[in-house]
Amino acid sequence: MNKGRVTSPPISRSVAARLALGLAALALLLLPAATGIRRSALPGATAAEAAVAPVASCPLATVCLTDERTGDHLSYTCPAGTYTYKRCSTGFTLTGTGVVNTVNGVETLTDAKPDRRINAGLLTGTGTGKAVIYVIVAPGIIQTLTIDQTTPFKACGTC
Repeated sequence: MNKGRVTSPPISRSVAARLALGLAALALLLLPAATGIRRSALPGATAAEAAVAPVASCPLATVCLTDERTGDHLSYTCPAGTYTYKRCSTGFTLTGTGVVNTVNGVETLTDAKPDRRINAGLLTGTGTGKAVIYVIVAPGIIQTLTIDQTTPFKACGTC
């Protein structure tokens, strides 16, 4: 009998995978607050590095997140941040230019304009990611669109 000692059963692999995916999604929600991070604010960056490359490097020229169920997709160029979102069920398309950052292996795209908010992230090591697009239709009316890409480095979708 183990008095005073609490033991718990080991976590199954599927639970651990869900937990990891949940933590990654949480990181995607919290990282947009850090869009102002410049390379000079990162540890180990010299003033010369900050002047030449103010944003951490982007490993891919074009990034694409494709939803596993709907085929909806968001593609953006790195490091320029020009993006296109396509909703397959309606043909709705949204284009613009956001800010791209890479911090701790998560490449993010953020954009905030009067008619939209975009937060997208790609885990560069696994090639999976998530995007949340808020379309502000009218004052107080917001449509939320999501993309969940769980297939590593999935090709950009076509509708």
